[in-house]
Amino acid sequence: MNLRPGTPEEAGMSPARVQHVKELARSWVEDGTHHALVVLVARRGLIVLHEAFGTLSPEPESPLLPLDAIFPLASVTKPVTAAATMCLVEDGRVGLMRPIRDYFPEISAEGTEEVLVHHLLTHLSGWRNIDAQTEIERLLKEGGEMPALEPGQHPFHAGLASLMRTLPLACGPGEAMQYCNINYELLADLTRRVSGTPIERFARERIFEPLGMADSSYVLPPEHRERKVRRGEGMPGSENLGPLNPGFDSEQFEGTPSGASGLHASARDIAVFAQMLLNGGTYDGQRVLSGASVQAMRRNQVPEGVPVIGELLGPDGKPMTMSMIAGGYGYGLFPFLDTVTPYFNGGLASPSSFSHSGYGGIYFWADPERDLVGVYLSVARRNLEDDFTPDWRADIFVDAVTAAAED
Repeated sequence: MNLRPGTPEEAGMSPARVQHVKELARSWVEDGTHHALVVLVARRGLIVLHEAFGTLSPEPESPLLPLDAIFPLASVTKPVTAAATMCLVEDGRVGLMRPIRDYFPEISAEGTEEVLVHHLLTHLSGWRNIDAQTEIERLLKEGGEMPALEPGQHPFHAGLASLMRTLPLACGPGEAMQYCNINYELLADLTRRVSGTPIERFARERIFEPLGMADSSYVLPPEHRERKVRRGEGMPGSENLGPLNPGFDSEQFEGTPSGASGLHASARDIAVFAQMLLNGGTYDGQRVLSGASVQAMRRNQVPEGVPVIGELLGPDGKPMTMSMIAGGYGYGLFPFLDTVTPYFNGGLASPSSFSHSGYGGIYFWADPERDLVGVYLSVARRNLEDDFTPDWRADIFVDAVTAAAED
Protein backbone atom coordinates (compact mmCIF):
# COMPACT_ATOMS: atom_id res chain seq x y z
CA MET A 1 0.00 0.00 0.00
CA ASN A 2 1.36 3.42 -1.02
CA LEU A 3 0.53 6.84 0.38
CA ARG A 4 -1.67 9.13 -1.69
CA PRO A 5 -4.06 12.01 -0.94
CA GLY A 6 -7.57 10.99 0.09
CA THR A 7 -10.60 12.12 2.05
CA PRO A 8 -11.45 11.14 5.61
CA GLU A 9 -14.59 9.39 4.33
CA GLU A 10 -12.53 7.20 1.97
CA ALA A 11 -10.20 6.29 4.84
CA GLY A 12 -13.01 5.47 7.27
CA MET A 13 -12.39 8.54 9.43
CA SER A 14 -14.69 11.23 10.75
CA PRO A 15 -14.30 14.44 8.68
CA ALA A 16 -15.31 16.53 11.70
CA ARG A 17 -12.74 14.87 13.96
CA VAL A 18 -9.97 15.16 11.36
CA GLN A 19 -10.80 18.86 11.05
CA HIS A 20 -10.67 19.07 14.85
CA VAL A 21 -7.15 17.54 14.84
CA LYS A 22 -6.10 20.17 12.30
CA GLU A 23 -7.43 22.97 14.50
CA LEU A 24 -5.72 21.50 17.54
CA ALA A 25 -2.39 21.51 15.68
CA ARG A 26 -2.95 25.12 14.61
CA SER A 27 -3.70 26.09 18.22
CA TRP A 28 -0.41 24.57 19.43
CA VAL A 29 1.45 27.09 17.30
CA GLU A 30 -0.87 29.98 18.06
CA ASP A 31 -0.51 29.45 21.83
CA GLY A 32 3.29 29.43 21.58
CA THR A 33 3.88 25.73 22.34
CA HIS A 34 5.75 25.50 19.01
CA HIS A 35 6.97 27.99 16.44
CA ALA A 36 7.02 25.20 13.83
CA LEU A 37 4.78 22.14 13.50
CA VAL A 38 4.06 19.77 10.61
CA VAL A 39 1.50 17.02 11.13
CA LEU A 40 0.57 14.17 8.81
CA VAL A 41 -2.07 11.47 9.21
CA ALA A 42 -2.67 8.59 6.81
CA ARG A 43 -5.07 5.68 7.06
CA ARG A 44 -5.26 2.75 4.65
CA GLY A 45 -2.65 4.53 2.56
CA LEU A 46 -4.77 7.69 2.23
CA ILE A 47 -3.30 10.96 3.52
CA VAL A 48 -6.23 12.71 5.21
CA LEU A 49 -4.24 15.44 6.96
CA HIS A 50 -0.93 17.06 6.03
CA GLU A 51 -0.55 20.60 7.33
CA ALA A 52 2.25 22.96 8.30
CA PHE A 53 1.89 25.72 10.89
CA GLY A 54 4.31 28.39 12.00
CA THR A 55 7.63 29.55 10.59
CA LEU A 56 11.01 28.10 9.65
CA SER A 57 12.66 29.86 12.59
CA PRO A 58 11.51 31.92 15.58
CA GLU A 59 13.24 34.99 14.17
CA PRO A 60 11.10 37.96 13.07
CA GLU A 61 10.20 37.91 9.36
CA SER A 62 11.03 34.20 9.09
CA PRO A 63 9.37 32.50 6.10
CA LEU A 64 6.24 30.45 6.69
CA LEU A 65 6.84 26.75 7.25
CA PRO A 66 6.45 24.72 4.04
CA LEU A 67 4.87 21.24 4.00
CA ASP A 68 8.21 19.77 2.91
CA ALA A 69 10.20 21.45 5.69
CA ILE A 70 13.31 19.49 6.70
CA PHE A 71 13.55 18.67 10.40
CA PRO A 72 16.54 17.28 12.30
CA LEU A 73 15.04 14.01 13.53
CA ALA A 74 17.31 13.38 16.53
CA SER A 75 16.55 9.86 17.84
CA VAL A 76 14.02 9.08 15.12
CA THR A 77 17.27 8.31 13.29
CA LYS A 78 17.50 5.05 15.25
CA PRO A 79 14.73 3.15 13.40
CA VAL A 80 16.47 3.90 10.09
CA THR A 81 19.88 2.82 11.41
CA ALA A 82 18.23 -0.34 12.74
CA ALA A 83 16.69 -0.96 9.31
CA ALA A 84 20.13 -0.61 7.71
CA THR A 85 21.50 -3.18 10.17
CA MET A 86 18.65 -5.54 9.35
CA CYS A 87 19.47 -5.25 5.65
CA LEU A 88 22.94 -6.61 6.44
CA VAL A 89 21.46 -9.35 8.62
CA GLU A 90 19.29 -10.41 5.69
CA ASP A 91 22.33 -10.32 3.40
CA GLY A 92 24.09 -12.79 5.69
CA ARG A 93 26.81 -10.28 6.52
CA VAL A 94 25.91 -9.51 10.14
CA GLY A 95 24.78 -11.93 12.84
CA LEU A 96 22.31 -10.59 15.39
CA MET A 97 23.53 -13.02 18.04
CA ARG A 98 27.22 -12.59 17.26
CA PRO A 99 29.57 -10.68 19.60
CA ILE A 100 30.33 -7.12 18.54
CA ARG A 101 34.02 -7.98 18.90
CA ASP A 102 33.64 -9.90 15.64
CA TYR A 103 33.24 -6.45 14.05
CA PHE A 104 35.04 -4.25 16.61
CA PRO A 105 38.04 -6.27 17.79
CA GLU A 106 39.57 -3.15 19.36
CA ILE A 107 36.81 -2.94 22.02
CA SER A 108 38.32 -4.80 24.93
CA ALA A 109 36.86 -3.63 28.26
CA GLU A 110 35.86 -6.33 30.71
CA GLY A 111 32.49 -7.86 29.84
CA THR A 112 32.33 -6.50 26.31
CA GLU A 113 33.09 -9.95 24.92
CA GLU A 114 29.47 -10.78 25.85
CA VAL A 115 27.89 -7.79 24.06
CA LEU A 116 26.01 -8.95 20.97
CA VAL A 117 24.72 -6.97 17.97
CA HIS A 118 21.27 -7.73 19.41
CA HIS A 119 22.27 -5.82 22.56
CA LEU A 120 23.22 -2.73 20.58
CA LEU A 121 19.88 -2.70 18.75
CA THR A 122 17.89 -3.02 21.98
CA HIS A 123 19.97 -0.79 24.33
CA LEU A 124 20.85 -3.85 26.40
CA SER A 125 24.61 -3.54 25.88
CA GLY A 126 25.36 -2.37 29.41
CA TRP A 127 26.84 0.99 28.39
CA ARG A 128 25.33 4.22 29.74
CA ASN A 129 25.03 7.52 27.88
CA ILE A 130 26.43 9.48 30.81
CA ASP A 131 29.51 7.25 31.17
CA ALA A 132 30.25 7.45 27.45
CA GLN A 133 29.85 11.24 27.31
CA THR A 134 31.94 11.82 30.43
CA GLU A 135 34.77 9.50 29.39
CA ILE A 136 34.93 10.76 25.82
CA GLU A 137 35.00 14.39 26.98
CA ARG A 138 37.82 13.52 29.43
CA LEU A 139 39.88 11.78 26.75
CA LEU A 140 39.38 14.62 24.29
CA LYS A 141 40.55 17.16 26.86
CA GLU A 142 43.66 15.10 27.56
CA GLY A 143 44.46 15.04 23.86
CA GLY A 144 45.99 12.12 22.07
CA GLU A 145 46.50 10.93 18.58
CA MET A 146 43.40 9.96 16.64
CA PRO A 147 43.51 6.73 14.64
CA ALA A 148 43.98 6.82 10.87
CA LEU A 149 40.75 6.84 8.92
CA GLU A 150 39.67 3.66 7.22
CA PRO A 151 38.17 3.93 3.71
CA GLY A 152 34.86 5.78 3.85
CA GLN A 153 35.06 6.31 7.61
CA HIS A 154 33.97 9.62 9.11
CA PRO A 155 36.39 11.08 11.71
CA PHE A 156 33.58 11.00 14.27
CA HIS A 157 33.28 7.22 14.05
CA ALA A 158 37.02 6.67 13.80
CA GLY A 159 37.54 8.53 17.04
CA LEU A 160 34.56 6.94 18.71
CA ALA A 161 35.69 3.34 18.23
CA SER A 162 39.15 4.27 19.48
CA LEU A 163 37.81 6.05 22.55
CA MET A 164 35.42 3.20 23.27
CA ARG A 165 38.16 0.59 23.47
CA THR A 166 38.29 0.47 27.25
CA LEU A 167 35.01 2.13 28.28
CA PRO A 168 33.64 -0.07 31.08
CA LEU A 169 30.11 -1.41 31.08
CA ALA A 170 27.76 -0.06 33.76
CA CYS A 171 26.17 -3.50 34.06
CA GLY A 172 26.29 -6.86 32.32
CA PRO A 173 24.78 -7.15 28.84
CA GLY A 174 21.05 -7.83 29.10
CA GLU A 175 20.78 -6.80 32.75
CA ALA A 176 19.17 -3.41 32.07
CA MET A 177 17.80 -1.47 29.12
CA GLN A 178 19.85 1.72 29.29
CA TYR A 179 18.87 3.99 26.41
CA CYS A 180 22.29 4.91 25.05
CA ASN A 181 23.25 6.68 21.83
CA ILE A 182 26.60 4.93 21.77
CA ASN A 183 24.86 1.69 20.72
CA TYR A 184 23.56 3.24 17.51
CA GLU A 185 26.79 5.06 16.73
CA LEU A 186 28.52 1.69 16.78
CA LEU A 187 25.81 0.25 14.52
CA ALA A 188 26.40 3.04 12.01
CA ASP A 189 30.10 2.25 11.85
CA LEU A 190 29.31 -1.48 11.79
CA THR A 191 27.38 -0.84 8.57
CA ARG A 192 30.47 0.72 7.00
CA ARG A 193 32.85 -1.94 8.28
CA VAL A 194 30.76 -4.80 6.92
CA SER A 195 29.46 -3.30 3.67
CA GLY A 196 32.38 -1.03 2.81
CA THR A 197 29.82 1.76 2.38
CA PRO A 198 29.34 4.66 4.83
CA ILE A 199 25.97 4.69 6.60
CA GLU A 200 24.83 7.83 4.78
CA ARG A 201 25.32 6.21 1.36
CA PHE A 202 24.19 2.74 2.43
CA ALA A 203 20.88 4.11 3.75
CA ARG A 204 20.38 6.17 0.62
CA GLU A 205 20.91 3.19 -1.68
CA ARG A 206 19.07 0.52 0.33
CA ILE A 207 16.29 2.57 2.00
CA PHE A 208 15.79 6.16 0.84
CA GLU A 209 15.98 5.71 -2.94
CA PRO A 210 13.78 2.57 -3.10
CA LEU A 211 11.18 4.30 -0.93
CA GLY A 212 11.40 7.65 -2.75
CA MET A 213 12.51 9.42 0.45
CA ALA A 214 14.20 12.26 -1.45
CA ASP A 215 14.20 14.62 1.56
CA SER A 216 16.09 12.21 3.86
CA SER A 217 19.82 12.34 4.58
CA TYR A 218 22.34 11.56 7.31
CA VAL A 219 24.53 14.41 6.05
CA LEU A 220 22.45 17.45 5.15
CA PRO A 221 23.01 18.42 1.48
CA PRO A 222 23.37 22.14 0.68
CA GLU A 223 20.17 22.19 -1.37
CA HIS A 224 18.12 21.21 1.71
CA ARG A 225 19.40 23.95 4.00
CA GLU A 226 16.86 26.59 2.94
CA ARG A 227 14.04 24.25 4.02
CA LYS A 228 15.59 23.23 7.33
CA VAL A 229 13.76 24.24 10.49
CA ARG A 230 15.90 26.28 12.87
CA ARG A 231 15.76 26.74 16.63
CA GLY A 232 16.06 29.76 18.85
CA GLU A 233 18.65 30.09 21.58
CA GLY A 234 17.77 28.03 24.63
CA MET A 235 15.32 25.75 22.84
CA PRO A 236 15.85 21.98 23.19
CA GLY A 237 18.26 20.91 20.49
CA SER A 238 19.94 24.30 20.19
CA GLU A 239 22.42 23.51 22.96
CA ASN A 240 25.69 21.66 22.62
CA LEU A 241 25.48 18.62 24.91
CA GLY A 242 29.05 17.50 24.29
CA PRO A 243 31.03 15.86 21.47
CA LEU A 244 28.35 13.23 20.89
CA ASN A 245 25.47 15.73 20.80
CA PRO A 246 26.22 19.05 19.07
CA GLY A 247 23.45 21.61 18.56
CA PHE A 248 21.06 20.77 15.72
CA ASP A 249 21.79 23.98 13.81
CA SER A 250 25.57 23.56 13.91
CA GLU A 251 27.70 22.64 10.90
CA GLN A 252 29.11 19.78 12.99
CA PHE A 253 25.64 18.25 13.44
CA GLU A 254 24.67 18.72 9.78
CA GLY A 255 27.90 17.11 8.59
CA THR A 256 28.15 14.17 11.00
CA PRO A 257 26.47 10.90 9.90
CA SER A 258 25.36 10.02 13.41
CA GLY A 259 23.61 6.67 13.61
CA ALA A 260 21.79 7.75 16.75
CA SER A 261 20.60 11.25 15.89
CA GLY A 262 21.95 12.59 12.59
CA LEU A 263 19.03 12.09 10.19
CA HIS A 264 17.18 14.99 8.52
CA ALA A 265 13.84 14.41 6.76
CA SER A 266 10.39 15.75 5.94
CA ALA A 267 7.11 14.55 7.47
CA ARG A 268 6.09 12.76 4.29
CA ASP A 269 9.36 10.81 4.18
CA ILE A 270 8.87 9.60 7.75
CA ALA A 271 5.28 8.63 6.92
CA VAL A 272 6.55 6.59 3.95
CA PHE A 273 9.08 4.81 6.18
CA ALA A 274 6.34 4.04 8.73
CA GLN A 275 3.99 2.81 6.01
CA MET A 276 6.72 0.50 4.73
CA LEU A 277 6.90 -1.02 8.22
CA LEU A 278 3.11 -1.38 8.30
CA ASN A 279 3.28 -3.07 4.90
CA GLY A 280 5.69 -5.68 6.24
CA GLY A 281 8.78 -4.25 4.52
CA THR A 282 7.50 -3.21 1.08
CA TYR A 283 6.42 0.05 -0.52
CA ASP A 284 5.54 0.94 -4.10
CA GLY A 285 6.57 -2.50 -5.31
CA GLN A 286 9.97 -2.29 -3.62
CA ARG A 287 10.92 -4.70 -0.85
CA VAL A 288 13.27 -2.95 1.57
CA LEU A 289 13.05 -5.45 4.44
CA SER A 290 11.72 -8.96 4.87
CA GLY A 291 8.58 -9.55 6.88
CA ALA A 292 10.69 -11.36 9.47
CA SER A 293 12.93 -8.31 9.95
CA VAL A 294 9.95 -5.99 10.36
CA GLN A 295 8.41 -8.32 12.93
CA ALA A 296 11.67 -8.34 14.88
CA MET A 297 11.89 -4.56 14.78
CA ARG A 298 8.32 -4.11 16.01
CA ARG A 299 8.43 -6.81 18.71
CA ASN A 300 9.56 -6.04 22.25
CA GLN A 301 13.03 -7.58 22.68
CA VAL A 302 13.53 -6.57 26.33
CA PRO A 303 12.90 -9.46 28.76
CA GLU A 304 10.18 -8.99 31.35
CA GLY A 305 11.48 -7.58 34.61
CA VAL A 306 14.57 -5.93 33.12
CA PRO A 307 14.82 -2.35 34.47
CA VAL A 308 14.60 0.54 32.01
CA ILE A 309 16.83 3.62 32.36
CA GLY A 310 17.25 6.72 30.19
CA GLU A 311 19.84 9.36 31.08
CA LEU A 312 21.68 12.13 29.27
CA LEU A 313 24.01 14.88 30.41
CA GLY A 314 22.34 18.27 30.10
CA PRO A 315 24.03 21.52 28.99
CA ASP A 316 24.84 22.32 32.64
CA GLY A 317 26.57 18.97 33.10
CA LYS A 318 23.75 17.59 35.24
CA PRO A 319 21.93 14.38 34.31
CA MET A 320 18.54 14.55 32.60
CA THR A 321 16.39 11.45 33.02
CA MET A 322 13.80 10.10 30.59
CA SER A 323 10.49 9.47 32.34
CA MET A 324 9.69 5.79 31.76
CA ILE A 325 7.30 4.04 34.11
CA ALA A 326 7.72 0.82 32.15
CA GLY A 327 9.38 0.22 28.86
CA GLY A 328 10.22 -2.09 26.05
CA TYR A 329 12.24 -1.78 22.87
CA GLY A 330 12.37 -3.67 19.62
CA TYR A 331 15.06 -3.15 17.04
CA GLY A 332 14.94 0.65 16.77
CA LEU A 333 11.27 0.97 17.79
CA PHE A 334 9.22 1.41 20.96
CA PRO A 335 6.28 -1.04 21.10
CA PHE A 336 3.19 0.50 22.73
CA LEU A 337 2.21 -2.73 24.47
CA ASP A 338 5.17 -2.64 26.83
CA THR A 339 5.92 1.08 27.05
CA VAL A 340 4.32 3.49 29.50
CA THR A 341 5.92 6.90 29.14
CA PRO A 342 4.38 10.21 30.25
CA TYR A 343 3.73 12.76 27.46
CA PHE A 344 4.56 10.38 24.62
CA ASN A 345 2.36 7.59 23.28
CA GLY A 346 -1.18 8.49 24.23
CA GLY A 347 -3.64 5.84 25.37
CA LEU A 348 -6.08 5.07 22.57
CA ALA A 349 -3.73 3.47 20.04
CA SER A 350 -3.87 -0.31 19.76
CA PRO A 351 -1.38 -2.42 21.76
CA SER A 352 0.35 -3.52 18.53
CA SER A 353 1.30 0.09 17.71
CA PHE A 354 4.93 1.16 17.59
CA SER A 355 6.69 4.52 17.66
CA HIS A 356 9.82 6.52 18.18
CA SER A 357 10.45 10.02 19.44
CA GLY A 358 13.30 12.47 18.94
CA TYR A 359 14.74 15.06 21.28
CA GLY A 360 13.31 18.52 20.85
CA GLY A 361 9.87 17.67 19.47
CA ILE A 362 9.97 14.81 16.92
CA TYR A 363 7.54 11.87 16.92
CA PHE A 364 5.92 9.26 14.68
CA TRP A 365 3.80 6.20 15.31
CA ALA A 366 1.97 3.51 13.38
CA ASP A 367 -1.05 1.45 14.40
CA PRO A 368 -1.29 -1.89 12.55
CA GLU A 369 -4.79 -2.72 13.79
CA ARG A 370 -6.21 0.53 12.41
CA ASP A 371 -3.76 0.78 9.47
CA LEU A 372 -2.90 4.26 10.69
CA VAL A 373 0.27 6.35 10.44
CA GLY A 374 0.89 9.64 12.22
CA VAL A 375 3.80 12.09 12.14
CA TYR A 376 4.32 15.08 14.46
CA LEU A 377 7.42 17.14 13.63
CA SER A 378 7.81 20.17 15.86
CA VAL A 379 10.23 22.47 17.60
CA ALA A 380 9.70 22.41 21.35
CA ARG A 381 10.38 25.70 23.11
CA ARG A 382 11.35 24.06 26.40
CA ASN A 383 11.74 20.77 28.22
CA LEU A 384 9.59 19.78 31.15
CA GLU A 385 11.49 20.62 34.35
CA ASP A 386 14.68 18.52 34.60
CA ASP A 387 13.46 15.89 32.17
CA PHE A 388 14.42 15.87 28.49
CA THR A 389 10.76 15.21 27.68
CA PRO A 390 9.66 18.08 25.43
CA ASP A 391 6.78 20.41 26.20
CA TRP A 392 4.58 19.31 23.30
CA ARG A 393 1.22 17.72 22.49
CA ALA A 394 2.26 14.52 20.68
CA ASP A 395 0.32 12.27 23.08
CA ILE A 396 -2.80 14.42 22.66
CA PHE A 397 -2.30 14.22 18.89
CA VAL A 398 -2.16 10.39 18.98
CA ASP A 399 -5.42 10.13 20.91
CA ALA A 400 -7.27 12.72 18.82
CA VAL A 401 -6.21 11.06 15.57
CA THR A 402 -7.04 7.56 16.80
CA ALA A 403 -10.49 8.72 17.92
CA ALA A 404 -11.16 9.93 14.38
CA ALA A 405 -11.07 6.36 13.01
CA GLU A 406 -14.67 5.22 12.69
CA ASP A 407 -14.34 1.55 11.75
